[in-house]
Amino acid sequence: MDFIKSFWPRSLFASLGLMLSAMSVLKLLEHGFAYGFGPTFTLALSYYENLVHALIGSWAEPIVKSWLAELKTYVGDLKLYPHWKHIFVLMNFYFVRDAQTANLGWPTVIFTLIWGFVVATVSSIAAGTVLTTAVDVTANFAVAAIPITGMFVYDLIYMMWAATLLREQQAQEYHEATPTWCADMAAGLPWLVGRTVAAFALLWFGLQLPLVQQSQSPGLLMLALLVFALGLYWLGEAALGTNQLRNKEESWLSAYRRNGIASLGAAILAVFFWAALFIAANAGLRFYGL
Repeated sequence: MDFIKSFWPRSLFASLGLMLSAMSVLKLLEHGFAYGFGPTFTLALSYYENLVHALIGSWAEPIVKSWLAELKTYVGDLKLYPHWKHIFVLMNFYFVRDAQTANLGWPTVIFTLIWGFVVATVSSIAAGTVLTTAVDVTANFAVAAIPITGMFVYDLIYMMWAATLLREQQAQEYHEATPTWCADMAAGLPWLVGRTVAAFALLWFGLQLPLVQQSQSPGLLMLALLVFALGLYWLGEAALGTNQLRNKEESWLSAYRRNGIASLGAAILAVFFWAALFIAANAGLRFYGL
C-alpha cells in the first residue's frame, strides 16, 4: 500500500477508521489538557462518542464491568473509566493498518487482526481501570505503560509468527539469504527491546516536564505523544531498510513508498494530521462563535 494513501484513504472503511482514530486522539488530548472545543466540534465529538458507544460501549462495558466485579476478591475494587474506549479505538486502528500494510498473505492478516484485537482489548481495559490525576505520577505512568507493554507482547508474538512462517518470503523481499529461526529472532529482538525501553524512558522523562505535569491527565497526554513518536520511528526504520528492498533500476523513493513499514508509520501520522486539522478548524470556528 502506498503510504500517501494513508492520509487520503479511498475506501469508506479506511476513512471511517482514520476519522474515529483522529477523534480518539482528540479525546485523549481533551482528557490531558481539559481542552475546550467549540459548539461545532463538541457536537462532532458527541457523535463520535455515540458511535463508539454503539459499537463497543453498549454491549462491551456491562461484560467488562461484570468481569472486574468478579476480580474484586483478588485485586480489589476496580472501576472502568471512559478513556479505555479511546485507547481501544486507537490500538485497533494500529493493528488493522499493520495487517493491511504487511502484504504477507491472508493467514498473516487474519492472525494479526485477531491477535491485535486481543491485545487491544486487554490493554485498553487494564489502562481503563487506572484513574489519572495530575498529582499521581504512578497512575499516569501506568496508564501509558500498560499499552506500551501490550505493544511489546504483540510485537514479540508477531515476530515468532513471522520467524516461523514468513522467513523465506521476507528474505526474498529484502534480497537476502533466508536466516534460521534463531537468527531471525536475534535480528529483530534488540530493536523491539530497544524501542520499548526508549518508550518507557520517554514516558518517564515526559512526566517530569512542567508543561506535562500541569495538564489534567499527564499519562494520557504522554500516551498520545508516544503514539506520534511511534509513527516517526516506523518512518525512520523504513528508511534504513529501503536500500535492501529496492529492485534493480527502482528509485529509492519508489521502494520507500511501497515499504509496508513506511505505510504503517504514515498511517499513524495521518491520524495526528487530521487531529491537528480538527484543532485548527475548531480554533477558527470558535473565533466566529461556532
